[in-house]
Amino acid sequence: MLMHPYRRPRLNLAGWSMVKWLAVAISGLSTTTLGCSANKASCQPSVEAESKYQTICEREEEIVAIEASDLGVSPAEITEVGQKNLVTEPSTGRFPTGLSVVCVEAATRGDEPEHFLRPVSVEEYRGARWIRATQDLPVLREVTMLGTYGLDPRGTDWQALLRASLRLDCDLCLIYGEVYETEADAEFVGVLWDARTAQALATYRAPMVLPADVRLTYEEKKEYVGLRVEAEQQAMAELQRMVRDTIWDLAAKDNEATTQPSPWQTDLPLYPRDLHRTLRIFTKEKPQH
Repeated sequence: MLMHPYRRPRLNLAGWSMVKWLAVAISGLSTTTLGCSANKASCQPSVEAESKYQTICEREEEIVAIEASDLGVSPAEITEVGQKNLVTEPSTGRFPTGLSVVCVEAATRGDEPEHFLRPVSVEEYRGARWIRATQDLPVLREVTMLGTYGLDPRGTDWQALLRASLRLDCDLCLIYGEVYETEADAEFVGVLWDARTAQALATYRAPMVLPADVRLTYEEKKEYVGLRVEAEQQAMAELQRMVRDTIWDLAAKDNEATTQPSPWQTDLPLYPRDLHRTLRIFTKEKPQH
């Protein structure tokens, strides 16, 4: 029997068993799956294309060494190791208030020499250390880590960070960053601001050089990352200690804004607030006559 050259022969499926049906079905699924995988692979960018994309990103933005001007102060105000108080006169009505903390890095874009700031994400356990460091200060209503919400994603500056702090009802704002080009094992610099008046209250420089025996232990085990982490933790602890002491001294000199009794003066201690606890303040009612 001759068939038309363009007509496919009909299949006689009457004698097929269930096993043959399953075999054909599984074969079809396998072919379909492999086809999808092959198509996905063909859509993935090549290694060369990926490297070119990263190169473009690196050309657009480059992390640079942070400078005093990036934090809003002159170089002379931050060259000393330790803390430097920039105000000595007593304040009026500055406390109690909140403290916002933000870690930043400096960057440039393209051939532009001007620096811009970019907030650095801080892990929750690192933010908790700021709360623990200042939890004994009754003059602090709360401590919060300042994020990127409401900031220009293309880059920001210290003035914008102060405005963001005010949106959180935090009149104090600490802007700090890590110094990478340093002779120390780790180093942080920072500035404590009165965000409402845009006045720098104190500057900090906290370098940390680990003892020789500690460095030797890490170097013998070739655990250079661990050495860096320990140095950073100790430098950060020193920065937190200095900020705590500065706030304590500033609050000790602060005067009440009015002659009326302050609603904050109660029999209950005032602690920093977190997301899982609401702070309630009770005031004594005047007796009815």
